[in-house]
Amino acid sequence: MIRINLLGRTRPKAVRQAVPLEATLQVVFLIVALAFSGGLLAIHYWQMDKEDKQVLARIQRQKGERPASNSSSSRWIILKSKRLSSSKEFR
Repeated sequence: MIRINLLGRTRPKAVRQAVPLEATLQVVFLIVALAFSGGLLAIHYWQMDKEDKQVLARIQRQKGERPASNSSSSRWIILKSKRLSSSKEFR
């Protein structure tokens, strides 16, 4: 669309309205809350992973096995052996 200035005057520039302080504070508090909760979740995940590795190492020591370097593969092996042993009991 083409605008034509028929009045012959210059148009006043639009004034940017300032963002209210309350809206700015809400955004800042939201970002702080998300960062804080993300940090708490990361710490909780790290602690649970550490405890999981300790439990798996203790299980392997009690079974007399060599500790595996990859904990996810050892978890799979333990779960698979539990499933196989439980399925043999019911046959």
